[in-house]
Amino acid sequence: MKKDYNKKIIITLTLLVLVLSVLCILFATDTISFKSNAPKNNDSESKEKVEEPEKEDPKDSDELGSKDTFTADDAGHGVVEVIGYAEVKEIADETDSANYVYFHITETKSTEFKKFLDDWEGNLFVLDNAIGLGCSIDGKITYYNSSDDLGDQSFTISEEETNKILQSTESNPVRLKLNRLIYTSGKGAPLCYSHITKVEVVN
Repeated sequence: MKKDYNKKIIITLTLLVLVLSVLCILFATDTISFKSNAPKNNDSESKEKVEEPEKEDPKDSDELGSKDTFTADDAGHGVVEVIGYAEVKEIADETDSANYVYFHITETKSTEFKKFLDDWEGNLFVLDNAIGLGCSIDGKITYYNSSDDLGDQSFTISEEETNKILQSTESNPVRLKLNRLIYTSGKGAPLCYSHITKVEVVN
């Protein structure tokens, strides 16, 4: 009886040693551990971050001036791209007043357009390095322009493009493409006149 009891103890101890040995091996090889080293799944961190699209720099689309055709000859005509910002000033004539939008040009590659601005500076619709775009009326820029091809016409810049122009600042400029058609005549101009026939926001 005593032999059987001793035999059971020996078997039990042997099994215990084996179990402990196996556990030691598993711990040593990191097969199991008391605490997982894997990071907790944090839903807020695991979700991909949605990045805000960067504002397009008006200089980034095409190289500024690459499509300029402007010439100061014949009172100035052609296409020119400019970068700058808007300023609204009240102007008046003998009968009326209006909120007029001037576009201050901070960058252009066209020496011909700079010459055009110099030639016309002092005119009501041209300031120092600034070209008049027209009057701000009901959220849109409206202006008159005369040309040999189209005659006397009224033009309106869309509300979307008007907003981009009016919201521009010196630190947040906008890029415009200006097109002036040939005009060989000359006469008095209405209050909301612009020397530019077509205005487009590039960016």
